[in-house]
Amino acid sequence: MDADSMKTLVRRYYDELWGQGRLGFIDEAIAEPYENCDPATPGNVVRGREGLRALVGGYRESFPDIRFEIVEQFVDGNVVTSRWRVSGTHRGALMGIPPSGRRVENLEGITLSTFEGSKILRDRVVWDTLGLLRQLGAVPG
Repeated sequence: MDADSMKTLVRRYYDELWGQGRLGFIDEAIAEPYENCDPATPGNVVRGREGLRALVGGYRESFPDIRFEIVEQFVDGNVVTSRWRVSGTHRGALMGIPPSGRRVENLEGITLSTFEGSKILRDRVVWDTLGLLRQLGAVPG
């Protein structure tokens, strides 16, 4: 798969899967055995397509209007690095925080998506978890 096709698939991942909740996209774009690692949740590696479905479903329940904006992308071999911003309204419980109705804006993160053939095999995600907690009022600003 060429660099532009990989970048396009990652953009679709954020738009169709996360933004629209089209869970069928997982079967189309995610390789097995998939893994999603986030240092904000140590020891909690999401594994497999079903794990990703649960992860996306949980965040979409908390932020039904979640939207990602890809700010920039780079490709090195079979890895796409994407810097993104996310926004949404807190309508469901998340990390033990009850729904606040607060709007979360411009949280930033970076994902390294490793491809195997034409599918995403692994995501390594680093994002502004503290910024999220501050915007939700769960920790002082």
